[in-house]
Formats: sequence, C-alpha cells, structure tokens
Amino acid sequence: MGRLQPDNSDPLPRLVAAGFADFWNEGMEMIDWQTMSAQQLEENYNLRVAVSDAQAAIERLTELSVAARRDLEGASRIDDDLRFGPGPLETLDLYRPNSETRAAPLAVFIHGGYWRALDKIDHVLVVPPLLSCGAIVANVNYDLCPNVTLDEIASQIVRAVRYCAANAEQWGADPSRLVLIGHSAGAHLAARVLNTPADDDGLPADLVAGVAAISGIYEPQVVTKISVNEQAQISATSAANNDCLSKPPAGRAQVVAWVGGDEPAGWKDQTVRYAAVAAAAGLPARHFVLPGTNHFTVLEESMRPGSAGYEALQALLA
Repeated sequence: MGRLQPDNSDPLPRLVAAGFADFWNEGMEMIDWQTMSAQQLEENYNLRVAVSDAQAAIERLTELSVAARRDLEGASRIDDDLRFGPGPLETLDLYRPNSETRAAPLAVFIHGGYWRALDKIDHVLVVPPLLSCGAIVANVNYDLCPNVTLDEIASQIVRAVRYCAANAEQWGADPSRLVLIGHSAGAHLAARVLNTPADDDGLPADLVAGVAAISGIYEPQVVTKISVNEQAQISATSAANNDCLSKPPAGRAQVVAWVGGDEPAGWKDQTVRYAAVAAAAGLPARHFVLPGTNHFTVLEESMRPGSAGYEALQALLA
C-alpha cells in the first residue's frame, strides 16, 4: 500500500487509491459531510442532537469524577494546577501512586468539550483506571474557544506535552513511554500533536510513544457548519490549520482509535478516517468500535477493566 502525502484536498479518494479502503469494515460508511444538509450535519456531528440525554450523560461523568477525586485523596500523591504555560487555564493535575516509581509510563489525558467547554476536573474518572495500569497521570486543562483560537489551544497542548516530557523523570516516569489519551475534542488535540513538526514549535517526531484517540473529531471544518460554532466561533482558517486528516501524523507513535457503536455514522467515519490516515503515514494504527456505547458512555466504558477500550489502554501503557 502507498503512503499518504500532505495535501489540503479530501483525503478519502487518496486513501482508497493507496489501498486503505478496507479500514471501512463491518458496515462502516464512507461519509462525505460536505454534501450533507444542515439537518444531517446536526444529526451526525452535534452531540446534543445525536445523544438525546447528552446533558445527563455529561453530568454523570462529572459525578463519577467527583467520586474518583474523593477516593484519590490520600490514596495517591496529587499535585494540582501545575502550570505549563501563560494562559489562564494552562495547568495540569498530576497523579502518582503513594509508593515511589521509576520509569513508569506517563499517561497524558486531554479532555473534550468541542474545544469550548468542560474542564480537567470533570474527567478525574479516568485517573484511577490509568493508575491501575501502572501509569503516572497528567490530567491537562487548556483555554477554551472563543476566548482563544483553536490554533492557540493546539499550541497549548504542545506546551503541555513538552512540559510533561521534561519533568517525567523527576516524577518517576519514563519520557520515552509518554502516551496521549484524548476523548472527543481531546482526541483531536492528541492527534494534532503528531502533525506539528518540531521546526513549527512542535515536538520531536519520536517523543510520543502512543495515542489513544477516543471518539474524536479530526476535521474541525465540519464544526464550522453546525450550531456548536455559535459558541466555539472557530474560523475557517483556524479549522483548516488544525485538520488532522489533510496533514498526516509523523513519528513512532502507536495509534489506536475507537468510537462508540451507538454513535452517528458521520462520527464513526471520523475515527476510521483518522486511523487510515495514520496507517497510510506509516504509523502502526488500528481502530475498533466499542459496542453499546454513545459519545459519552464510551469514555466510561473505556475505563472499565476488561473492556476493549481498557485493554487498548493497557497495551499502550505496557
């Protein structure tokens, strides 16, 4: 199979031509969102339309996070609000086991919220399962649209990853075992790290060992076409700058992307496309569907020991 080169055109025809059509398996549809009506776009990419009880699902994640934080107090070492950049929200919370560690994997979690909502404190539910994988966990915050641009958010995540790598050894982690884990917009931001070259204020291509991309949106251009953008206010230029499909990833990272089985066809297609783009760029990449989960429950299920999502995380952090 051929390799995909950087190109601003739709990557789908090039992926098919390069021999990656078989990534769309098990009834997965190839979706052209640019031909969708306004209603179809909302149904496929606006999660508050796609998930009828979206607000309740978000509140459940927050409740689980409150409980997880309570359980972590005293049971782990916690360093809150470590600052990695000048932005008001450029901080991370570091979680480590009480016992000293050496050369542990470093899991860097990036939350979702369509780049314009939510917070690291709403996602503490991921910390105990990741600690159980033997990892040290950095739970990252970033400034939100429209207070900053998507370009600035992407730069903030690069700063966060650089900060984590620089401090990994003193935290008891191995910088060569740094794994990015992102959900929703956080999956996009994790992917974005891999296509930001070091000479563009990015990171060395071989720094990131793995990426777990959970239910991501990798073409921000689609967001400019739905009502979510009334809040996010992402410009067409900024969306194009941060397109993870037209700019293939570089480096050595193992990429595993997955999506909920109950998610809309358009959202599933984003996951397949990103996995195919990563594979076409020469990275070890695969994707799968987590049955019976929607955009919000896929995160909770992925943190359940024994689930396919958790097993994928264990493998990346091994």
